[in-house]
Amino acid sequence: GAKVSVIASDGIADERIFHAAEGALFKPKQESGGAPLFWKRSLLEKLRLRGPGVIIEGAVGALGYYAGPDIHIVDYFAVTDPLLARLPALRFDPNFALHGQQRNSWRIGHFLRAIPDGYLETLITGENRIGDKKLATYYEKLSLVTRGELFSSARLAEIWRLNTGSYADAVDAASYRDPIRVALSEMGDLGSGRTPMEGPRGIRISYNGIHVRLPSTSLNRRIGVGLDGNDTYLLVYYRGDAIAALQAVQPRSATTRGITRHELAVPRGALNRGYDMIGIFPMTGDGRFAVGALELLD
Repeated sequence: GAKVSVIASDGIADERIFHAAEGALFKPKQESGGAPLFWKRSLLEKLRLRGPGVIIEGAVGALGYYAGPDIHIVDYFAVTDPLLARLPALRFDPNFALHGQQRNSWRIGHFLRAIPDGYLETLITGENRIGDKKLATYYEKLSLVTRGELFSSARLAEIWRLNTGSYADAVDAASYRDPIRVALSEMGDLGSGRTPMEGPRGIRISYNGIHVRLPSTSLNRRIGVGLDGNDTYLLVYYRGDAIAALQAVQPRSATTRGITRHELAVPRGALNRGYDMIGIFPMTGDGRFAVGALELLD
C-alpha cells in the first residue's frame, strides 16, 4: 500500500503510525515508513545478554520498556534524564544534519545534549565522578530529589531550593552548549601513536563536538583524521558560517578502542566552495569520544 508520512513538515511525528507495524494489535494496511530499530529482537537480546549496564541512546521509550530495569539508558535528548534535561541544548547551525537527516529547523523533543565528563562513570559506579565540580555538587542535590526518600525533610528542602533558584549558577551553559574551538596547529600528530586520553595535544570531546579552524580557505581533496575507533562521527565542512558539506565516519568496529586513522576524500560540496573550518561531532558510541589529530593531505 501507499506509505504514510511519519514526520510532517512541521516536525510533528505520528508516533502511533510509527510503531504500528511492530506494535499494533491490528496491523495497518499502509506502510508507515517507520524504522523502529529498538523493537528488533536482536538488539533487545544483546541488551539482555550483557546484563546490567549503562548505554547511551535516543528515543528511549520503547527501548527502555523492552530492555528491562537492569539497563540504565542515558537519553542524549534528555527527555528521561534529569541532569541532562537541565543542561542547555547543543548549539548547531540551523541546517545541521542530525543522524544523517537534513533538518531546516529544530524538531521538538530532539534537542541534543552534551554528556558531561565523568557522568557515565558516575552512573556505572554509583560514585560521583563528574569532572565539573559545580555540576557534581548540583548532581548530588538533584539525585536527592529524584532518588531520595519521598517525604524526607532533606528532600523537601532541596525541592524548595531547586525551584527558588538556589543553584542558578551550577551550570556553565557555554561549556555544554558550544563546540570546543581550536586552531589546526593545536591538533595532535596522527603519527604520534598517543591517544587523547594520554597525549597532551589530543582532545577528549563530548557530544558538543569540536570546531577546528584552518589557517586559510582550503581546497585540499583529502584529509587525515584520528578518531576513537568504536564511535560514529559526523564531519561538517564550513565556509564562513555556512555549511559546505557533511560527511559521516563509521567506526572500524564496536570493539576497536583508541585513536584510529582515517584518510577521507573531501565531499564535493566542500571542494566546490572551499572550506575554512571542520566540525567533528560524535553521533553514537560508548560516550568516550576523542579526536587525536586532523591533517590536510593533498
